[in-house]
Amino acid sequence: MDNKTHTYHHYDNDGARVNVSFEKNSKGYNFSATVTGAKSIEEAMKMLIEAEQALEKEFNSPPAG
Repeated sequence: MDNKTHTYHHYDNDGARVNVSFEKNSKGYNFSATVTGAKSIEEAMKMLIEAEQALEKEFNSPPAG
């Protein structure tokens, strides 16, 4: 099995940040994400969605599940 782990850090000028821990495995990928400094839940959700879309685009794979 070819497991790979990547960590992506995204920083915005307003202090909002998302940290993503990513593991690609034989079934697709798994990730966990944490948003800090977001001004609202809507901003946090937008950042999480953008992170997931970037992962899907980069690795051409939907989340394992």
